[in-house]
Amino acid sequence: MTSRPELSVSFHNFWPGFDPKTFFLTRELMRRFNLRFDLCGRDLQFFSVFGKELVPTRGRERALRVWFSGEVFEPSRMIYDLHFGSLPESLWGKRWVRCPVWSAGINWWDDTSPYSPSHLLAERRFEPREKFCNFIYSNRTSFRTEFFDLLGKRRRVDSCGRVLNNVGDPCVDKFKAVSEYQFTIAFENALSPGYVAEKLIDPIVARSIPIYWGASEAKTDFNSDAFIFARDFQSFDDLADHVIKVSDSREAMERLVTAPVFPDNRIPEQFTASHYVNLIVEALSTPQTTIERHALNDTLIADQPGYSRKGKGLERLGKRIGKHVARFARMPLR
Repeated sequence: MTSRPELSVSFHNFWPGFDPKTFFLTRELMRRFNLRFDLCGRDLQFFSVFGKELVPTRGRERALRVWFSGEVFEPSRMIYDLHFGSLPESLWGKRWVRCPVWSAGINWWDDTSPYSPSHLLAERRFEPREKFCNFIYSNRTSFRTEFFDLLGKRRRVDSCGRVLNNVGDPCVDKFKAVSEYQFTIAFENALSPGYVAEKLIDPIVARSIPIYWGASEAKTDFNSDAFIFARDFQSFDDLADHVIKVSDSREAMERLVTAPVFPDNRIPEQFTASHYVNLIVEALSTPQTTIERHALNDTLIADQPGYSRKGKGLERLGKRIGKHVARFARMPLR
């Protein structure tokens, strides 16, 4: 049996509580390499936006630098060899790879997870549910609360989170809570090209019809027949009226719930962990003179200027990303 080559890696400025061994890119790399986790990776260094750690260098030759953020950020004030972010394209050209947050939550390593390909691509069944619609958020935004109020005037919407809670204590198990409802209000925090986070895939997996507001790329990342795309409507009133119409039709609900999750019932290759790691491996095997690893070896500084002012917000954001990326390791099949 051929032994796997050793790879020295390190992680810098990731979210609080980040565990590199459960990170989706790490898990795929471990299929191909014996990873050694160092304070300063000799071969490969990953960076994110949740800190301002200065990273030492090793003389003239340096490791491959890979930047990752699933949120609406772009790297600044540092130079990287590969960038994984939400934007569909960038001036970095081939060094920029669109990596939406939802793709980081696909569990390629455990078939019992509801986020595994075997579950996501399986035939989807429709089960009637008495509860109408849920709204689960911890951060208040005006457009989300406006639609919650508007739809709630037509039919009761349960707010099971901390914002506008009307059911008592906030839910502890979001997946279980969402699984009890016909619909889920699934609005992103912001509208940005390519930004499709976990808010769409979570209710789809729970077989609750998402009422989704976000980037238009959602309609090509996923099967557009499996959710209601809010931006297809002229107004929130039109959207709310449509949701009520669908709720009153078992046939319409069944058609949405049983539609394949992805176009042609296949997870797009460009959003697989193996594809992302293939790009990293290719970059690792490319001579520095070809990949143009810029000679910024003396000082590395924080990616996001003003981190001290935005620290609490970034920390909350990071915890949310961390929960999404890591939860597949412990979520049972439902």
